[in-house]
Amino acid sequence: MDKDNELEKMVQQHLDNMNLGMTELQKERRRTLCTGTKVSKILGKSKFGTAYDVFARCKGLVKDTPPTPAMIRGTVFERAILDYYEIRCGIVLERPDHTMVHPTEDWAGASPDAFYQDEDGGLVIVDAKTSRSRQDWGEEFSDDMPIDYQLQLLWYAYVLAAALDCPVKRLDVCTFFPMQDEFAIYTMTPDQEVIEKVVERCRQWWYRHIVSNVAPEIDGSESASKVVNLSPHLNDDVHQGDESLVQTIEELLSIKKQIKDLDFQKKTLENSIKNLIGTSSGLYYGGRKATWKEQKGRSSVDIKKLTEDHPALVEAYKKEGKSFRVLRVK
Repeated sequence: MDKDNELEKMVQQHLDNMNLGMTELQKERRRTLCTGTKVSKILGKSKFGTAYDVFARCKGLVKDTPPTPAMIRGTVFERAILDYYEIRCGIVLERPDHTMVHPTEDWAGASPDAFYQDEDGGLVIVDAKTSRSRQDWGEEFSDDMPIDYQLQLLWYAYVLAAALDCPVKRLDVCTFFPMQDEFAIYTMTPDQEVIEKVVERCRQWWYRHIVSNVAPEIDGSESASKVVNLSPHLNDDVHQGDESLVQTIEELLSIKKQIKDLDFQKKTLENSIKNLIGTSSGLYYGGRKATWKEQKGRSSVDIKKLTEDHPALVEAYKKEGKSFRVLRVK
């Protein structure tokens, strides 16, 4: 944990030196707003989190997680990606350093990377992204991009059109693919009907769960696991469950069996592929490659022998782990 904290401090210091990232005050302000990155989570369309993650972080039930390598990469590359967009499109971007708030919906905010007005006075919002894979991205200048980014841009259009009192003409995403060493620009036109539906769903969710403080249903997110695990073990009482609990447990047991069956199928397929590779290093298939190579074994300390030879040393460096509750269903 200390290493995580140290890494977070180093990254934040670097971003501060570059005038990137957010201050603690800005982070606190964003917790009170429904912003673009939260929309897809609220609507169940994000691969980065769930609606419960949004609730738990807004309510301070869980701490912000340290930045991932992908988050660091995206933040550091943002300036260069926007520079590339300016050069390629022959325009000058305005790059706001604060979160904009809708003038009549004080719960709705947006932190776009950049925007500019075209020759007709229309607003063009520009977002910078990085992606190691092109799998979810289509042809350049199409609107074929991940759904969570589309929802984020539509949210920006909603907030900025009102905050700047200017119609939004286009939404652009300039993406850098480091593995392919390639830039690509994607573009979409704001659909007002879709925007209204997105805003209404987010408004209902926000007022019910954030304003009225009604927790969403527990899900399988990391935040939900952390919140549930905060419940202490106070006594050894065993309660009688109702019919809904019976159904939940039966569903859990069914899923665990499916996972076990799928794991067996996975191992069967892996063994079949290994058998086909045989003594070779791998094989090609459909323009792709499967390999089966020797890997160096992991080095480890023989704790049993070390304890026998140097018991006092082991005792001096022994660290007791924090106790935790274990769910067992029989």
